[in-house]
Amino acid sequence: MKATLQRLAILEEIRKHGHIDVEMLFAALQKHFPTLALGTLYRNLNELSQKGILTEVTLPGQKQKYEIRKAPHVHLICEQCGKIEDKTIDLHAVIAQLEKENHYKISSKAVSFYGLCEACQKDPSATVKKIP
Repeated sequence: MKATLQRLAILEEIRKHGHIDVEMLFAALQKHFPTLALGTLYRNLNELSQKGILTEVTLPGQKQKYEIRKAPHVHLICEQCGKIEDKTIDLHAVIAQLEKENHYKISSKAVSFYGLCEACQKDPSATVKKIP
């Protein structure tokens, strides 16, 4: 895969934000690439995802986001501000138990935990986003 300026800029914006949806990514990239077409962005995101460089993050009640692929992890999602944090935990034992007890062969996983981040716990007057 060729390392174009647009692809490098896409990866840099995603790295900077951690998790970003297409609309926010498109707006950020247009500052540097005013002629960038939305179709071009989607094409690049698909190629980067197919090559295993990016991961699509689908969370209930939120727009699909992208993140740079990393070690298996779970998401901690703040119900108040919407912040998403990655946390690495070992799910191997849980997966093995689920497979054994339910006669499944689990091929993928997406685990999210919802609560209040440290900042929102300290500032209960902040606006609530109502994330399921």
